[in-house]
Amino acid sequence: MTERHWFALAELGARADVGNWPDFEPAVLGGFGVEHNRVRWLAHAGVGKKVQLPVPGGGTLDVSLMRFDLALSYRLTSGAWMLEPGISAELEVTRASGRDFNPAAQSALALSAVGLGRVAREISAGVRGWAELGAGIPVLRPRWVLADGEQVHRFGPFW
Repeated sequence: MTERHWFALAELGARADVGNWPDFEPAVLGGFGVEHNRVRWLAHAGVGKKVQLPVPGGGTLDVSLMRFDLALSYRLTSGAWMLEPGISAELEVTRASGRDFNPAAQSALALSAVGLGRVAREISAGVRGWAELGAGIPVLRPRWVLADGEQVHRFGPFW
C-alpha cells in the first residue's frame, strides 16, 4: 500500500502584474499551504506598490493595493524538476486617494480567475526554486471615477 503524506508549505516571492494597470506593477507576497499526494493548496497575501492613475486635466489618483489568492495545482515530476499546472482565484483590495472622485470608488475589490503554471526544481531536501506564469480573466472589474463622472481607469486589460 502507498503511504500518503501531508506537507506544510511556506513561501516568499515577488510577482509582477502586467495588463490590469497602466504600468508594470510589482508586489511582494507571502504564502502558506499544504501538499498531499502531488496536489498543492496554497494561499498568498501581499502588497503592491502604489499605482498612480493619470487624471484628465492634470494630477493623479493614487491607488494602494493588497492582494490575496488561493491556488490549487497538481505536481508532475521528472527527477529533480517539477511542473505544476493549476488554477487560482485572486482578489485585489484597493484604496484610492487624490483628486476629487466618486466616493464609491474610494475602496474597491477586483476579482480574477487565473490559469497558472509553475516550474520548480528541488535544490535540497525541502527547498525548491520556482518560477510561475499565470494569465487571468477579470471577473469583478471596478472603475475609478471622478466626482464629475469621468472614468479614470477600469481594472483589467479587456473591453
